[in-house]
Amino acid sequence: MRITRTAIGLFLGLVLLAGSVSPAAAQQKPIVFDARGGWTVPAGDLADVAEAGPSYNVGINFGLTDRFMLRLDGGADLYDGFDIGAPLGNEGVNELEVQHFRLHAGALYYLTRRQPGGFFASVNGTAGFTNLSVPRTQTSVGTDAVEIDISELYPSANVGATAGYSVHEQVDVYLDAQAYGVFGDEADTGDLTQVYNDRNDPDLDGLSTTYSFPVSVGLRLHF
Repeated sequence: MRITRTAIGLFLGLVLLAGSVSPAAAQQKPIVFDARGGWTVPAGDLADVAEAGPSYNVGINFGLTDRFMLRLDGGADLYDGFDIGAPLGNEGVNELEVQHFRLHAGALYYLTRRQPGGFFASVNGTAGFTNLSVPRTQTSVGTDAVEIDISELYPSANVGATAGYSVHEQVDVYLDAQAYGVFGDEADTGDLTQVYNDRNDPDLDGLSTTYSFPVSVGLRLHF
């Protein structure tokens, strides 16, 4: 696990800033609930061990002006991994599961003013932490039994953009594209690397920095 003090300080600062929005300000500026779901495509080292899978995200945004908002956002990416084979003495194939669970804080900015019955565009940037998880599964390398069970927390960051339509004063629908980077440590995924290299060529050194690109449809509710 590799967590830097700078990353922790940045994340906690953003959370405290979002929490400092006063009730009076909340009454004057919107609080926006955000939910979206779609498909995420892995890249970098992650693409070697995982295929595209579903992505689910929820968030809450606190308006500071009519165009600038603080943002808390959490999500899960559920990838299909490569076939790793059954444990020794068993037939069949075990398919690896690779999962990302994240919590981020940052900001969202409307490029165009949002108006009911009109189109809008926004951009966002966040930073926080992502849990890389490979649920426990067993396989073999040669004559050796190997158990893969990974759960590691890493700093992560993202940028993204949204284009949507305000169907009501309080309701938006939108199309969303994001890019995530997770700053991992290849030393934490030794068992996964060992199994992968037994079945594939060229060899994988381990999962270090990984990338993913979710594309989703979403709903925003303004309060």
